[in-house]
Amino acid sequence: MFKEAAEARGIYSGELVEKVAKTGSVQNLDEVPDDLKAIFKTAYEIPADRHVQMQGAIQKKYCDNGVSKTVNICSSATVEDIERIFLLAYRLKCKGITVFRQGSRPGVLTPGKEDRHYVKMWPRPKVTFGLTEKFKTGCGSLYIHVNKNGEGRPLEIFSSLGKGGGCPAQSEATARLSSLCLRCGVDPAEIVHQLRRIICPTACSARAAGKPVDVTSCPDAVSRVLSNLLSGDKKDKAQAHLQDVCFICGGQREPGRCGVCHCCYAGGCEGV
Repeated sequence: MFKEAAEARGIYSGELVEKVAKTGSVQNLDEVPDDLKAIFKTAYEIPADRHVQMQGAIQKKYCDNGVSKTVNICSSATVEDIERIFLLAYRLKCKGITVFRQGSRPGVLTPGKEDRHYVKMWPRPKVTFGLTEKFKTGCGSLYIHVNKNGEGRPLEIFSSLGKGGGCPAQSEATARLSSLCLRCGVDPAEIVHQLRRIICPTACSARAAGKPVDVTSCPDAVSRVLSNLLSGDKKDKAQAHLQDVCFICGGQREPGRCGVCHCCYAGGCEGV
């Protein structure tokens, strides 16, 4: 609509588009007439109370169900500003309200163009050396192999499931993406943090049936191997980690096989 209005006024150009894309606004552009500036405002350029009043008016007369509105506020907004927004929404009997403070989440609703610089993978040496660790999963035996570069840093990961079946495509995808991260310079500890304690329903079922299970899922096995490489501590730490993880929700359990989960209260000597 702005393009149509600009063309009708004879001010539309590629240069104008670049300025709008860079600043995320037309308010400070001399070539845009004031009446168009008054119409084409961004959410951040509309007072917060107007956001709430609009929601209250629409909900009051035209909508039987709840209406949720996001109130966009600038990064300089204070706690008191947000308090006033919620209290106004309460007085207008709004059924749902959300406040988004500019910059509170990087990359979300950020005006202007961003230059994207992609990271390239490190070249893979022709010959690498590593280790293989075996885990018992809900789908059978899983073998995780990690190769290192010449400096001893984890470089790539391979996974292989035994005869028990399972989902080899998923475990291979996890290994490939983890390898991609490693070869692009991602800290292995970050991969461990993302993959640790991911829960697989098959592992839960096997655990409930009394079958020996070492990990909560195939991604959890990858995190366990990387964690062992980083810490230098293998079986003892893995077993302690296993005992402290709830196989229902992945939360923290009391130490010991009879421990109760702090999150869902599953476990105990009579539980899972």
